[in-house]
Amino acid sequence: MLIIFFTIIFLAELVITLEVISYIRKADRCVCSLNTQIVKTIPFVKQKFLSIPIAINKINLSLNKIEQKIAAKKNNYKVLIAKNIVTWALLLALNMSGKKISSVVDLAFAIKDLVKA
Repeated sequence: MLIIFFTIIFLAELVITLEVISYIRKADRCVCSLNTQIVKTIPFVKQKFLSIPIAINKINLSLNKIEQKIAAKKNNYKVLIAKNIVTWALLLALNMSGKKISSVVDLAFAIKDLVKA
């Protein structure tokens, strides 16, 4: 009776061992297929990583162009404001008497000195 018991236990252990080996083989096949997919995508990933500095350089160049356009617009507005100030100053000077004109000219030179400083 004891021999049958040990035989059944031995057979059960063999069945369990075969199942474990089967799962290990399936896992190995899955790992191998994932490895081949990763190996296939490595050149693509390398190429994309190499293109990152080019993209950053393009972004930097476009930001520099935007900065230059903003600086040009700022310069244009400064000239426009200066022209308007001169026009208003001339209009005020034409409508004032002599004493007031000299005080306006002194004020204009003071503003000019402040702007330069």
